This record gives sequence, C-alpha cells and structure tokens, in this order.
Amino acid sequence: MKWARLARGFEYRDLHGIEIMTQGEVEERNKVRIPQNTRKSTSCHTRVWNEWTLERNSLPLERRKADGFTIVPEYDTLYTLCDLGLCFWLSEFAHEIKQKDGAEYPPNTLYPICAGLQRALRGNGLPEFDIFRYPKYNDYSKIPLIRE
Repeated sequence: MKWARLARGFEYRDLHGIEIMTQGEVEERNKVRIPQNTRKSTSCHTRVWNEWTLERNSLPLERRKADGFTIVPEYDTLYTLCDLGLCFWLSEFAHEIKQKDGAEYPPNTLYPICAGLQRALRGNGLPEFDIFRYPKYNDYSKIPLIRE
C-alpha cells in the first residue's frame, strides 16, 4: 500500500506511522479525486461566464453602467470580490446569459450552470459559498432555477 502511494508521486515521511503530506501533495490529491466529468462540466460553466464577460464588457459604457459596477470581472478574479459585488454579478449573469442562438436557457439548464460556477468558486477560495441558500444572494429567488 505504501509503495503504491510512493509510485503515484506523493512524498511521504513516516513519523511513528503518521503520513505527512505537503500542501502541494494535498492539492494534487484533491484534483485526482474530482471526477473527470465534473471537471469538464465546471470548465464548461466557467467558459460560459468568460464568454458572457467578454460580451458584456464590449458594450458601450452607457449600456453597462449599473449600480456602480461597470466592468465584469473575469472568472479568475471572481472569488476576490466582496459579497455585494459577487452577488450583483452572479445575479446579472443568471438574468442575462443566453444560448449561442440567442434563446434563453431553460431552468433545467440554467440551474446546472449556476451550480457549476458555485462548485468552481468553492474550489477557489470560497468553500462556504452557497449561491442558492445564502441570504445575500436572494436575487436568485427572482430567477426560475427550479429543476423540472
């Protein structure tokens, strides 16, 4: 068993039978434990965010000025926003995103997209983040996210 772990490239040091792992080893192990389809799905949902960001930021300034926020942050910096900014942009995203043909997403598709963003944010520094139950994100109650 111990040799199998060593073969996978994790560095272990034995101290009285306790296996100590470095932070890098913990992160690597966590990456391996996320199923491949979940990683693909999360990647797809963050890509939807980035596409929406590019489109929204390309609008003239007069059309994108709302509640003091003008530039949509890219996904990579989304987790650094304050609660107010995060709430604002996530609710705007859920209200505005459309399919490539211009049609609105049905609720049973919109829900997984929002859940995928939540999963990505939880994995990047916001482990307690819950977009559907956190009271500050009550703007989501106005969006039909009920799975049918």
